[in-house]
Amino acid sequence: MPNTYRNLVITASILTISIGASSHAHAENAQKRTLLENLAKSFVNKLSPVYENRRNDEPQALSVIPDGTTLLLKPRVDSFVYEGDIYSIKQNGDIYLALTDVIDVLELAIDYDEDGKTGSGFFLQPEWNINFNFNENTVISRGETYRLNANDLYEEDNILFVRGSSLEQWMNFDFDYDISQQYLNIISAYPLPAVARNERRTRESNLERAINEAKLPRMEQARENFDIDVLDVNLRTRYTRSGPSGRTNRQYTSNVTAQGQVLNHDAYALVTADNDEGIRSARTRFSRQSEDPELLGPLNARFYEFGDVNGADLPLTGNDQIALGFRVNNNPLVNNDFNTTDIEGYSTPGWDVELYRNGVATGSQTIDEDGRYNFENTLLYAGDNDFELVFYGPQGEIRRETLSIPVTADLLKTQKDTYEVSVQLEEEDTYQKVQADDQDRGEPTMTARYNKFIGGNLAYLGLRSRPIEGERINYLGTGVTSLYGGTIFDANFAMDDSAN
Repeated sequence: MPNTYRNLVITASILTISIGASSHAHAENAQKRTLLENLAKSFVNKLSPVYENRRNDEPQALSVIPDGTTLLLKPRVDSFVYEGDIYSIKQNGDIYLALTDVIDVLELAIDYDEDGKTGSGFFLQPEWNINFNFNENTVISRGETYRLNANDLYEEDNILFVRGSSLEQWMNFDFDYDISQQYLNIISAYPLPAVARNERRTRESNLERAINEAKLPRMEQARENFDIDVLDVNLRTRYTRSGPSGRTNRQYTSNVTAQGQVLNHDAYALVTADNDEGIRSARTRFSRQSEDPELLGPLNARFYEFGDVNGADLPLTGNDQIALGFRVNNNPLVNNDFNTTDIEGYSTPGWDVELYRNGVATGSQTIDEDGRYNFENTLLYAGDNDFELVFYGPQGEIRRETLSIPVTADLLKTQKDTYEVSVQLEEEDTYQKVQADDQDRGEPTMTARYNKFIGGNLAYLGLRSRPIEGERINYLGTGVTSLYGGTIFDANFAMDDSAN
C-alpha cells in the first residue's frame, strides 16, 4: 500500500475518533454537528478517488476497510434507488448485511423472528420458498438445503448479520459494493418487488395481451349455503431502528379478504387490522344475480346487493360512493352507460392494478385501504371493448381478470324498460373504528333511474336525493345516447330543486 494512502487513512481515522468523543459530549450543539458533517464529507472526498481506481478490483477495495467498520448501504438496481438503507458491517474480508434490513428494505415476503432466529416465506415469486433456522445452522431455499458455517453469520448488539456472498447464493442475487458512495448494487434475473412496481408505474410501451372471449350460453352456477372461493391474508411487518441507541420498533398490519358464497348469495368481506388499534374496519357485501328477471318477486329484478355497495348511477348529480345500503335493478347488462364506463371492483389493499383495452394499456392505480379500485370515465368505442385487469401483489404475485363491453345498436335495445334503485347511508360502513366527523353521516341517499328505448335512441329519467352539509338536495336528471355511423353520441342534463 503506498505511504501516501496509508497516511491519509490514519489521519482520517484520528479525526473520526476525536469528533466522536466531542459529539458525544455536546450532542445537541449545532456547531459541532456541522463540523462533524463537514469532516465526514471531507473524508469521503479524499477517499473517493482511491476507491474509484479500485472499483474493478473488489477484493482490494474491501481490503482497505478495517474489520468492524459499519456502513449504511443504499440498495440500487440499475437506475432505481431504494429509499431505505441496509445496516452493514465489514468482517472476515466480506460485507455482512443486517437480515431484518434486507427483508424490510427489499420488501421480501419473509416473516423472520429475531428472538427465535427462524423465518419463512418467499422471495421474488410465490413459488420460491425460503426457510431460515439459524439455531440448526440450516437454510432451505427453493428446495435446496444449505448448511451454514461459522463465517456465514455475525451477531453484534443483538443484530444478526448475514455474509453477503451467502445471501447471493440463497436468493440468486449478485451484489456489487460501491463503497465510496455506499451503494449496494443488486443484480437479479427476476425483478425485485419495488423495481417491478416502479417499472409498471413508469411504463410507456403498450403490451399486447390475449383476451379470453366469453362462450355462450353460460353454464349454470351452483349455489352454496357456505363456500369460500378466495381467502387472501396479507400480513406486513414494518421494522425500524432509530437513534444512536438503536431502539427498534415493529408495526404489524394485516388485511384479510374473503370471497365466496353465503346462503346462496355471492359474498365479499375485507377486514383490516394492526397491532395498535386491533380491527380498524370491516366491509361486507352480499349479492345475487340472474340472467332472467326472476328475483325479488314483483320487482322482476336481475340483480340486487346489500351491505357496502355502490349507488345507482345518475350523471351530473354527484359522484357515486361505497356506503352501507342496498341496490337493485333489472338490467341484463352490468354496464348501462355506453359512452363511458367505470371499471371498478374490490381486491387486496396495496396491490397495483393495470387496465388494458383491446390489448392497449389505458391506466393503472394502487388499490386503496378499503380494497377498492375504480377506473372512472373509461371511454367506450362503438364495437368491441375488451378489457383486461392485471393485478400485481407487493411481493410479485400476478392475477388477471377480463371484461367485455361491446357497444352496438342491438345492445342499446336491451335497455328498454330497465330500472335501477339504491338507498345508502352516508359515510357508513359495516364497521369503522374511527368514524368520520361529518354532519351528513348516517343520512340516507336515494337514487332511482328508468331507461326507455325511443326511436332508435336510449333515453333515461332519474331522481336523486342526498344530504350536503346538513341540507337535503333533490335532483332531476335526464339524457340520451345514440349510435350513428360507428360514433357514440351522449348528452346528459341535471338540475336540483332550486333550478340550479
